[in-house]
Formats: sequence, structure tokens, C-alpha cells
Amino acid sequence: MFKDKILLIVQTQRMIINGKDLAQRHITNMQSILANQSPLARQPELTVILVGDRPDSASYVKMKQQTAAVIGINVNVVRFNEHISMDELASVIDRQVSLEPDGIILQLPLPAHLDAKILIDMIPPHLDVDGLTTTNLGLLMNGRTPSHFPCTPAAVLDILESVGVTTFEGKCVVLIGCGELVGKPLAVMLMHLGATVVCCNKHTQNIVDKCKLGDIVVAAAGVPQLVKSDWIKDGAIVIDVGVSSVLDDDKRRRLVGDVDFENVRHKVSAITPVPGGVGPMTVVMLMRAVMKRWLSR
Repeated sequence: MFKDKILLIVQTQRMIINGKDLAQRHITNMQSILANQSPLARQPELTVILVGDRPDSASYVKMKQQTAAVIGINVNVVRFNEHISMDELASVIDRQVSLEPDGIILQLPLPAHLDAKILIDMIPPHLDVDGLTTTNLGLLMNGRTPSHFPCTPAAVLDILESVGVTTFEGKCVVLIGCGELVGKPLAVMLMHLGATVVCCNKHTQNIVDKCKLGDIVVAAAGVPQLVKSDWIKDGAIVIDVGVSSVLDDDKRRRLVGDVDFENVRHKVSAITPVPGGVGPMTVVMLMRAVMKRWLSR
């Protein structure tokens, strides 16, 4: 039943998961929903608050705008320079909440003088389409359904379902990197689904031996090509969340993940590439959250 959900490039019986194709299936579904609405219906709307001029943040926002435009979701980007104060930005968030879009996100990371947790918690849970407010994360921790799930963990679970993971009971999932945006919420989601979860960080001893336990390994450490072939047991599924820009031998910039892809892919049953794996799916999960709120109004 899952074979029609994603196009897979199969090389020597190893699956390279095409996140762009999987994302396109979701995009097509959302386009269909919007096409069946009245021509007079209000367009779904996402507000993105962008502070500073970080190239990576600008690139992420552009990807969101492009995907939203294809679907038919309007994105309103509210830009500020990096010197905006906490009080000023708090006022901005209050103003955007009062305009009642279908979702609001605060593009991370923020400049050091701004407290992201305080600012994110100013977004009402039903508009928190990133799923990062204390309320939504607290509900998730307690096994209850939040208004919105964190986008990247939701993308990881959707990808795993697409390659036939129908249950996590009895499976060992190793998470490399347990940060606030991916590792921690994903660990909780997996535990609620019955997985045995092993969380590794930079202080973990014998990390290679621990990673070899994983039927599924999710790399989200932010360290380029950290995970080597000898970290992974034969036949495991590897999901690479990391994205880093590195110089190749020709001194050209290229994007790589946390996994040494070329060496690891020959051992696994399925693996996501970087780019083109988790990234497109994360953006689509955000758009699905916006659509969810829009449909509920």
C-alpha cells in the first residue's frame, strides 16, 4: 500500500528516498483541495517573521514561499533588521496575531539578544504551525494531540511510513543529536508510538556501538558527514536531517548531510539524500499545518 506514495531510486537493492517526489504527492493533494473550493473562498495565509539577513534563513524562507506559491498559499514575510529589540518584536507578533492569518512562524535562529522561547510562546497554539510553543510541545510530551506537530519530526515519520514502516513496536531508533527542534520532539513522538529510542549527543560514549543498535538511525547533529559506514548495521534505514555547506576539492560550495552518504548508502535498506530528502518534506509539513488551520475555520 505504500509503494504508490513515493518514487524510489533503487540501486543494488538499496532505496534512495526521493523527498521531492514524496513532497510533490502532498502538494498535489493540497492543490486539489484548494481547486475544489469556491472561487470566492479566502486564500490560506502564512505569516513569516524574519529578523536579520542570515543567508541560510533567507534561503529557507524563499523555499517556503516557492512551495506555498505552487500550492496556492499566500506567504506574508515581515522583515526586520537584526537590531530590533525584544519589546519591538513582541509588538510585531501581537500585531500579526491580531490579523488572524492561518499560521505564524518566527524564522530561527534569532540574533543572540532575542529570546526565541519567550517570543514563540506569544504565538497562540492554533497559529503555531511550527509546533514549537510550550503549549504544543507540552501536549506532545503528555501524549496528547497538540494543535500542530513540529514540522521536521513530522516529516521524518511521514518518510518512514512511505518506505513501509507501519509500526515502531519492537524497533530500535537511534537519534544522533537531541536538539529542541528535531531530536527531543521526535524522541517523544517515537516513544509514544512504541519505539525503543536511543538518544546520542556529543557526550555519548561508545557512540558507534550504540548507533549499530539502530533499525532506524536519524542523524540531526549538524556535523557534516559525521556518520560513517561502520556506525550503521546492515539493512538499517537512515534518515539524514543535517544540512551543512562545505568546500569540495575544487573549492566549490556544496550541501552535505550528517551522514557520509556515498559510503553508507551501500549498507542500508533505505536512506535520504542531502539535499532532496528531509528538507522538501519539512516545508510540506509546514504547509499542511497551514492548510489544517485554514480548513478548520
